Amino acid sequence: MTPEEFTLLFSEPTPRRVFCAVDLGGATPTEILAASGLEASKAAPAIGKLLRTGLLRSDGPGRLAVNEETLAAVAAAATLRQEEQAVAEQPDPQLRGLVRGGVLVHLPEEEDADARRTVLRHVAETAFVPGDEYDERHVTDRLRPWCAGGAVDAVHLRRLLVDGGVLRRDSGRYALVTPDGSVPGPDSSDQGSVGIGMSGAGTFVVSTQPDTGVQFEITPTYWLAFGSYEAGTVVSEDILTRPYQLQFPDGATKAVATFDGKNWTVEYGG
Repeated sequence: MTPEEFTLLFSEPTPRRVFCAVDLGGATPTEILAASGLEASKAAPAIGKLLRTGLLRSDGPGRLAVNEETLAAVAAAATLRQEEQAVAEQPDPQLRGLVRGGVLVHLPEEEDADARRTVLRHVAETAFVPGDEYDERHVTDRLRPWCAGGAVDAVHLRRLLVDGGVLRRDSGRYALVTPDGSVPGPDSSDQGSVGIGMSGAGTFVVSTQPDTGVQFEITPTYWLAFGSYEAGTVVSEDILTRPYQLQFPDGATKAVATFDGKNWTVEYGG
């Protein structure tokens, strides 16, 4: 029995009611008629059809039961049909279930960084031409067809492409970032680090990864204290002597601090 035959048969209410009656425990003709609410003249042809298609089977003299093997075979055929259709719609297994017919139907969560990066790279390389530049309106217009599936809107998708390092934005102009494979990733013995340094030392650092954009949101705090420490030593506030947190007003970049033996006095300036 094919999935199409199964669907057509159960589009008829009488066979459907008979089948449900048996599935709910009705085994004898009397039980089936009582559970389905059908007259014998209507139930009998439906029972015969369900027996011929293999959806019902004999379970002893005068008793019927659901044929689980037939149901399993129909389900397996339907699953295979869906898999074949999915392969036809999206040959790339990395994009299957995510991109269908030029439409983004699902965006992986941030935790699945590799899958998310693969999808964003595919969208960008399909929508934009290497070496060309686009203004913001044209970028959004090119991304809008990808958003027909409702997974994300075009403006959000544009931001994701920029934040993910797939599109470059400079002075209101956008361009596709084409990785050349020169950045060593986790599989390379030459993998390095990229980050931001303060006072000549690395402070906020992450490992290098090809085809990946990195943004740092820096909100450091500055402290005055007494102690003997080497550069790069990590210290906590509770072991500092006479700690004082500097709080620079807007526009101030310098501070002159004076300690009178008990308290700090700080004057801020530009």
